[in-house]
Amino acid sequence: MYVHKEIINIDDWVEIVRESKTQGLVGGHFSVVSTSPSGVEVMVMGNREYFNYDDVRKMTFKEKWGIDKLPTLYHGTDLRFASLPEETRKGYCIFCHSIINGLRDVCRPFFAPGNDRVELLNEDIKNQYPDLSDKVHKALSNLMMMGRSEDFQYGDFYVSSQKWEAIMYAFDAYVGGELGFNTYYLAKGLQMAGVVNLFEMEQLRDYFKTMTKMVEEEHKPAIFSFDNLSPLYLRTEQNESIQRYIVDGKLKASSFRYLKPIKLDISTAELLKKDLKSSLNDLSKIKD
Repeated sequence: MYVHKEIINIDDWVEIVRESKTQGLVGGHFSVVSTSPSGVEVMVMGNREYFNYDDVRKMTFKEKWGIDKLPTLYHGTDLRFASLPEETRKGYCIFCHSIINGLRDVCRPFFAPGNDRVELLNEDIKNQYPDLSDKVHKALSNLMMMGRSEDFQYGDFYVSSQKWEAIMYAFDAYVGGELGFNTYYLAKGLQMAGVVNLFEMEQLRDYFKTMTKMVEEEHKPAIFSFDNLSPLYLRTEQNESIQRYIVDGKLKASSFRYLKPIKLDISTAELLKKDLKSSLNDLSKIKD
């Protein structure tokens, strides 16, 4: 029997199939033809295949995925943001998305190609505020990337098999992750350049006060570790299955989106040192 490696937890898979009925797609690799109490018939790359649920349940993890187990996966964040109620975080993300989308046309001249490009910040501002200017430039570059790729998006839960990568992300997450970073520093750049001051707009003022407080108060970078995430819900930025990156029993990629909601247990967080260099040095000592 041909068994597609995309199946890791058959109960989760059946749930997806039932929710999507005959249009069910799992990882973009195959579609559901029909279901029954004992199994499901799917179209796999043009061929019909039948999966008996009991047979798949008996398979080992390695038989399903070609790897003994996934490595520990890490998520970097700021504990202040992770500690907020879920609805507050969702509202924050919706606000940031709306600001980013609203700024796209306003910022277009500042990341136009070649001679059409206009500098957002003049040389005097860059010289006076070099660190802030670098962050504004990074936010503009991220916005440009969003405009070029329809796959580029925010709001998903990211994990990495490389702890150093999660540590670096944690130190950039002090204003609500990359989405919050881009929102705040785009607004800051436009304010400094005299284009528009979103910080003083009545309907936005409270949100930007919160963001400014997150930037100015003590940051709390932290990482969470996971040993039990289902590969079924791990995707690359291009929505590719993790299966594509399991080669010779090893995971060959590091960063993934996790498509199933995760409720973080704050008590399990590993708080990092106050600066990135010290945290990375501690990690290298452990490896040595």
